[in-house]
Amino acid sequence: NLPSKVLFPVVASDVVAAVNFAKEHGLEISVKNSGHSLQGASSKKNTLLLNMNRYTHYAPTGITDCDASILGSTVAEDLSTQP
Repeated sequence: NLPSKVLFPVVASDVVAAVNFAKEHGLEISVKNSGHSLQGASSKKNTLLLNMNRYTHYAPTGITDCDASILGSTVAEDLSTQP
């Protein structure tokens, strides 16, 4: 089970272009980021694989912790009730 195409996005516009390309050509997208998938999700047959190991700019200040408090009280309250 190997993807038919592999792309190594470097910037966000590469990802947007890949999604648009896949949509226009009826391709399913698979994503390899880090870690492992017991189901082999990152090596699905006949997909456009986005290998994210060269995409390093996740946030303006680097990788950050999620903090619902910056989203506003309504969203933070909604999230706080989730299991």
